[in-house]
Amino acid sequence: MLGYCSNVHAATSLEQMRAALSTHAVAVRERLELDGRLPLGLWLPASAMDSVRASGHGELKNWLDANDLEVFTINGFPFGDFHGDVVKHAVYRPDWTDARRSSYTLELAELLADLIEPGDSGGVSTVPLGWGTAMDADAVTSAAARLRDLARRLEGIEERTGRCIHVDIEPEPGCAIERLDGLAHFFERHLLGGPDEERIRRYLRACVDCCHAAVMFEDLTDGIAALDDRGISIGKVQVSNALDVDMTGDAARRALEDYRDPRWLHQVMVRDERGTRFHEDLHRAFERESGGHWRVHFHVPVHVETIGPLGTTQPLLVDAIRMLRDRTDAPDWEVETYAWSALPESMQPASLAEGIAAELQWTRSRMTDEGTR
Repeated sequence: MLGYCSNVHAATSLEQMRAALSTHAVAVRERLELDGRLPLGLWLPASAMDSVRASGHGELKNWLDANDLEVFTINGFPFGDFHGDVVKHAVYRPDWTDARRSSYTLELAELLADLIEPGDSGGVSTVPLGWGTAMDADAVTSAAARLRDLARRLEGIEERTGRCIHVDIEPEPGCAIERLDGLAHFFERHLLGGPDEERIRRYLRACVDCCHAAVMFEDLTDGIAALDDRGISIGKVQVSNALDVDMTGDAARRALEDYRDPRWLHQVMVRDERGTRFHEDLHRAFERESGGHWRVHFHVPVHVETIGPLGTTQPLLVDAIRMLRDRTDAPDWEVETYAWSALPESMQPASLAEGIAAELQWTRSRMTDEGTR
């Protein structure tokens, strides 16, 4: 199933998210001229969950049905206000050493179990433990213990509802787990090998964010192989596109200046003859680097291959679709371009719905071209 992620919409309450979906998601469905419901990857911050509890899961399901929207996955990565004036490192808090993270994730899993159809399965993507510098060895061990306990609770949800809800860990540059091979090693060292190994494999999975893998210069073939070698399933593919820039000359540098953003963190990997270097935000790369090959964690529209003198990682995204198209463990595909509001004016579509619809059309076309569905 292919849909878009609602973390593109600013919301701190259930009411605000419903208003955004009424405005934008309904318009996306109309633009796509769908006969059935529009698949949606839902994001709700923790601040919205009181309203969800008060009104009940059934009320939200009825509202979605009435608007021809179908939630098939949930993005549980941003816990707080993802569209605040300054988000930056706050998006990784609370991390997986904190009980609030596990409680929030479990609540999202319970919600998803009530939104999908009987017998179906679905995933909740989550932060890869926490920001790297905040996660020492003891913190990683603590996070693993919380995830192990979560798997037990997810098993209880399936026993109660007949729906398998898995939590999908999403590697991200700068975090405790940055790459898919790093995720495989985390599973091997901290989660697998015990009496609950079968449970772990069923309820804890990988989220493949194509933008993140590209920024890290990760060979996706090797990353997927590392997961497969350890029997780790892919729960979700996030269809996403990063900036890919040859910083030779002034034109690219001037164009990239427009992508300085006070809200979100835009990690940068720089590769040149001296090796590969990480900078945790774009302004730091500007301060310390003069050239090289830059990959920038800025989610740009997936249907865009070049932006003036700037390239994107779209060719790698197409390769990822080709690689993952036939996998039975990767049924959920979520377009995740949350940064439309931070794009330069020249990149803004006439409406957000127009931009999202174009992304979904491009992705569906590529998936069909590659024989996915």
